[in-house]
Amino acid sequence: ALTNAQGNVVRLEEECRKKQVHVERVAQLQRALQALQLASDRREQTERKLRLQLENELRNERARNHSSQDALNTGESGESVPELKRRLREKDEKIMRLEGEVAKWEQRYLEESELRQAAIDAASIPKDAKIAALEKTSQESEKLIAEARSDKLRQMDEVHAAQKKVTDLESKMKELESKLAEKDAMIRVLQKKHTYDKEVSSSYPSISLSHHTPHPSLNTSNLNNVLNSQDLGQVSTTSVFSTASSGFSYSGSVDSSYHKYSPHKSLDDQLKELDSQLLSKDSLIQALRREKEKYPSHYWRV
Repeated sequence: ALTNAQGNVVRLEEECRKKQVHVERVAQLQRALQALQLASDRREQTERKLRLQLENELRNERARNHSSQDALNTGESGESVPELKRRLREKDEKIMRLEGEVAKWEQRYLEESELRQAAIDAASIPKDAKIAALEKTSQESEKLIAEARSDKLRQMDEVHAAQKKVTDLESKMKELESKLAEKDAMIRVLQKKHTYDKEVSSSYPSISLSHHTPHPSLNTSNLNNVLNSQDLGQVSTTSVFSTASSGFSYSGSVDSSYHKYSPHKSLDDQLKELDSQLLSKDSLIQALRREKEKYPSHYWRV
């Protein structure tokens, strides 16, 4: 859309330049018309003066001709008749020549008057319409240019807003990625812990087969008492797991001695004991988590 607006602006500027050229051409034609009118006026004045001069000369020649004829008729002149006839022919030829020139100048004057009037009509009649059309088109062009500029500014604002939104989304995405990485790390830690619990449960198979549960529950309660005490310092997982393992080993020895005397133990009892062992492990994990939440500044020694 921004490219289209820029293209429209360029096109409108080109049209404005063309219209400006047309306006300048109209102004030049108007100046040429004024110069032509002035030249035709001067020529008309010159022709009028020449015509008056020729008419005066013609009247003078006619008056002379009449006077010569009168003198010839009265016989007052001492010149011969052939000389007078020759002079009369010359005067007649001159009169005819002057009349021909007068007719030629009159024809030329009429032709130039017609051409001048046609040029004036051709220049003056559509001039106002052309000027009005050019003014209208120039106003429309200015309006379109203003609209294109406003569209360009609006689109630039939209682009800036979109860039800001993209930046905000990128920062939000980075924050979510960091949170996701933290969640992944927590999941991996819990998976490792779960794997460790499975390994511990598999390393002590007698625990899942034990009949007497007071010992692990006793150990777990002791561990919970240790974790819930108010004067805990820095707690090490080695001591905790050593305590749990000692309790488990003791219960395993009791269970092994018990299994010697109860070889026909039912499967349901074994499953119940296994559930109790898992519950004790869950309570141990929850106790460790509560201790970690209670003392976040303490570190575990692995």
